Amino acid sequence: MPWTGATHGAGEAAAGVYARSSVTTYAADCRTPILFIQNEGDQRTPASQSDQLYAALHIHGCVTEMLRVPGAPHAVSVGFGHPRARTAQNEALRDWVCRHLPRHEATDGVTIRNSASNA
Repeated sequence: MPWTGATHGAGEAAAGVYARSSVTTYAADCRTPILFIQNEGDQRTPASQSDQLYAALHIHGCVTEMLRVPGAPHAVSVGFGHPRARTAQNEALRDWVCRHLPRHEATDGVTIRNSASNA
């Protein structure tokens, strides 16, 4: 694992260590709805990693969606990138919360309800 400086040998021994360390290995156990926001200009988290986990979760029946933001960098949510990218991300998050939380009371007194509770 290059980020820890550890070496795990080669071949099957190393493959086992990496498999146990990969979140994709445990995708079959996921029951929590997951929204992926993949900024395509993100050099820290390549889109291929998000694609692999998204596919594994989807195959195992986990509720998943993905928003792909063209050209956006890693840190769109903290003010970097184009305002349209931040708007798309914020709208996707709000929509996700409204659909997957029955009712959420925000600390400022604003109530967000999903479509079922707005009837």
